[in-house]
Amino acid sequence: MQFFFNRKPRGEITRFALFAAMLVVYLFIVPHVFSVYSISFPGYLLVIASSVAVAYILVKKTERAPDDARINEHALLMTMAFYTLPFLAGINYAFDLSRPATIKYLVTGTGKHSFEGYSEPEERKSEITSYYLHLLPADSIIAPPQWVEVGEEHYKKDLNPGCTNCIVLDRERRLSSVKAASAGLPDSVEATYHLLVLKTNALVARREFEQGVYNRFTKGDYLYSEAHHGLLGFSWHSYR
Repeated sequence: MQFFFNRKPRGEITRFALFAAMLVVYLFIVPHVFSVYSISFPGYLLVIASSVAVAYILVKKTERAPDDARINEHALLMTMAFYTLPFLAGINYAFDLSRPATIKYLVTGTGKHSFEGYSEPEERKSEITSYYLHLLPADSIIAPPQWVEVGEEHYKKDLNPGCTNCIVLDRERRLSSVKAASAGLPDSVEATYHLLVLKTNALVARREFEQGVYNRFTKGDYLYSEAHHGLLGFSWHSYR
């Protein structure tokens, strides 16, 4: 019993629990909410800092005599300032029941580019990688992909065979056995060259994506880009 009554006051334990809960919310939950809106980490910090700064200015403006009631009210307002924008962002995302505008793309290629840069907020030199998908609007496809046989020179230059609005999706060198014309002569192996050609009336566009989206798609997949209006009017995108 003596140990029970000698423990820290309940208020300190409550404050520690609330502080730990705030760390969990801001380190894991809030970044996930803002990732829906494609906000970078510096942008995420700026959004939080701006809301707290506005609340601080309003609290200072309305400050009167520093009695206990006023101090408690200010503490409550400052605490709410930390959660107001994340709360609205979550509501805008979770309760958006509108039908999104969907555009279907064919992924014609993938790529990534690494370069040296400075990571924020530490400003340390590190390798930064950008991830790209090459997208073609699906409604611009005139005919499905077809294998077209071409000459060796044409194959090596990777030219669009036979049309100006063609995209070469793949290349293939095939080997086939050819029987000798005269008996007693050895059979020969002949190579043929083929390009997988897609006819379209649009151009491929290269778009940068986050690594999570990039890893979900490969060449030949279809990507559906959905633009959501948001319950409160803050638009966001999803990809499937």
